[in-house]
Amino acid sequence: MASSSTSNSNLTFINRLRRECLDLQQNPVPFTCAGPTADSLKQWLVVFEGETGSLYEGGTFFALLTFDDDYPFTPPTLEFKTRIYHCNIYQSTGLVKHDIFDKNWSPTVTIRQIIQKVAKLLVQCEPDHCAMKELGLQYKHERNDYERMARLWTKNFAR
Repeated sequence: MASSSTSNSNLTFINRLRRECLDLQQNPVPFTCAGPTADSLKQWLVVFEGETGSLYEGGTFFALLTFDDDYPFTPPTLEFKTRIYHCNIYQSTGLVKHDIFDKNWSPTVTIRQIIQKVAKLLVQCEPDHCAMKELGLQYKHERNDYERMARLWTKNFAR
């Protein structure tokens, strides 16, 4: 009986990811592109384009969105593969720190909502909930230096 239950939950998982993929193909989040990698439906490539007027303007940032077997009951992870100077993204791992991945996670959160939240972070940092404390402080107290570094990293790593 357990294998039947596992099969059904696996099928539900796969069907949900397929529905969400179709939704994003038909109505993409502005300045992004997302879909499963060739290897697995459990790992998606997400491309974020730096919006005009943002610190990341002109940059193309690649990230992996990875789902475990307990999705949607546990959140996926989103890991930037392109280096980015951002207080809400761990420089050592590229992982995004945002409430949507922990205390605000719920099985009803969609991939679209995740991508929208991260895209919004690329326009407006959240220094009070930062992954990199020193960058959060720099963003708050030395904004010109933070902005200069973000633009420099975009030029050096995302073009």
